[in-house]
Amino acid sequence: MRPTIKDVAKRAGVSHTTVSMVIHNDKRITEETKQKVLKAIKEINYYPNYSARSLIQGKSNTIAFVTPFFYFSSFFEIYTMHGLEKYNLDNKNKYVIQQFTTGPDNERRNELLRELLYGRRADAIIGLGFVPNEKIIEEYRDKKVPIVLIDARAKFVHTVRADNYYGAYIATEYLIKKGRKKIGLISAPFSASLAPEQRFNGYKDALKNYGIEFREENIIYVEHFLFEEGKEAIKEFVEKKIDIDAIFSAAGDWVAMGVVTQARKLGIKIPEDIAIVGYDDIIVSETVMPPLTTVRQPTLEMGKKAFEIAVDAIDGKFDKEVEKIFKPELIIRESA
Repeated sequence: MRPTIKDVAKRAGVSHTTVSMVIHNDKRITEETKQKVLKAIKEINYYPNYSARSLIQGKSNTIAFVTPFFYFSSFFEIYTMHGLEKYNLDNKNKYVIQQFTTGPDNERRNELLRELLYGRRADAIIGLGFVPNEKIIEEYRDKKVPIVLIDARAKFVHTVRADNYYGAYIATEYLIKKGRKKIGLISAPFSASLAPEQRFNGYKDALKNYGIEFREENIIYVEHFLFEEGKEAIKEFVEKKIDIDAIFSAAGDWVAMGVVTQARKLGIKIPEDIAIVGYDDIIVSETVMPPLTTVRQPTLEMGKKAFEIAVDAIDGKFDKEVEKIFKPELIIRESA
């Protein structure tokens, strides 16, 4: 029969309430009592949950995947999560993956990160699309709990990212080589993550290198990477009489698909009147009519690599932080 908390209490000569307080790291318990209970837990092999295992082994066998909410709409988070799970499965599910979605609130995210750290609830953090503040990073370094960031960069943390500058550059360059000179850009705000500014710079530099004037009025910003925002963006281009012959949706395929759908309703022919290129190559980008030309990010591979780095960092295999950069590729279909 599996040992119970009462068995531990009897072995240690304390109450079962005291055992529970030790397991939950209650500060009111003296060090002497704590060690007595931990010794009893070891002797009878009592592992009620991850909290107890954490106290005994100094590990939770959990890796936390922390994301802001906006990635749900872009599929980036979903594909990345699949990569994490794939690596873990290939390695016999060595770790539990626990996902936390914090929204854009930095304070809420900071509270969560501290709770994960000081509650010993995770052996590593994989963060998607945000940068912890310097104090948080310092606290994690002090506790030797690694952080791996995806689509973000910071000092003293590991990084996995796609070359967003390159992806935007090749998309814009492709449109230019197809004879398009008046290319509109749909972008996320720069505060959303590392990617929007990099993609903006890739777009702008491609125009510059091909002798095409950059025009601020050719840019529309969206907040949430949604299909409806794409529909509104093309209406805005039309209503403001902005003269464009192509649109690069650096804000993702959902937005680009909204553009395509609304363009048809407005009598705009794709790609004859306006060529459209998206970003991400989500599954449904092939199903829109016409099928979407887009930039494919290796998100599954990025997720796998992030998890591999997290596991290796837990095992102490790195002397310094590592960075892995993946190259995106242009997938040519019929929208451009």
